[in-house]
Amino acid sequence: MSDEHNGWYNKIFSAAYDPVMSVVEKNALSGRRQALLGNLTGRILELGCGTGINFEFYGKDAEVLALEPSDAMRAQAQQRIAQNTCAAKIRVEGWLLDDARLTAEFPVGSFDAVVCTLVLCTVPDPVAILSQLRKFLKKDGRLIALEHVRAKSDAGQWVQNLMNPLWRHMAEGCQLNRDTHANLEQAGFRAAKKEEFDFGLPFISGVYAPVQ
Repeated sequence: MSDEHNGWYNKIFSAAYDPVMSVVEKNALSGRRQALLGNLTGRILELGCGTGINFEFYGKDAEVLALEPSDAMRAQAQQRIAQNTCAAKIRVEGWLLDDARLTAEFPVGSFDAVVCTLVLCTVPDPVAILSQLRKFLKKDGRLIALEHVRAKSDAGQWVQNLMNPLWRHMAEGCQLNRDTHANLEQAGFRAAKKEEFDFGLPFISGVYAPVQ
């Protein structure tokens, strides 16, 4: 694994992540995670699971492959599993999407759902990543997204653009001004169900279907 995901700052960031996010989780995200993930069944691919915050929300009929390249984040995710508080069967790997081990074990069309929560802001090429994820989905599969996104107003976008260089540096590559809904559409998804809300930042919460 490269230093990009495992430098000294990543270890500090990983340790601070859950405490820093506790207020927004309690007041804006946890209920939406439950609504999005609680009824998922079958084989699920979660991209960038972080500390495993989603794990408690999956039901017993879900079989989850959770990918996380950060050693520090992945260790926390595996600790959640070890605490026996997860109903689903969950496996955590440090693979990236182009890892030969992933594609060898899970060919095209292997997953019933793909889950992206607070991760599409960090990937280097979101449209390319989403296009890869689309290939892993079954024809009737769904992509679940819970992401902070680009503001709609000119003023909001100006503030995001101004803050983005420092934010990206401090938050392990997170981009404030990603137009994630547009990226999903460009990658071949359409919104089957989508909610927009604000909690300090604008967010989307939705279920997306691959365009056939």
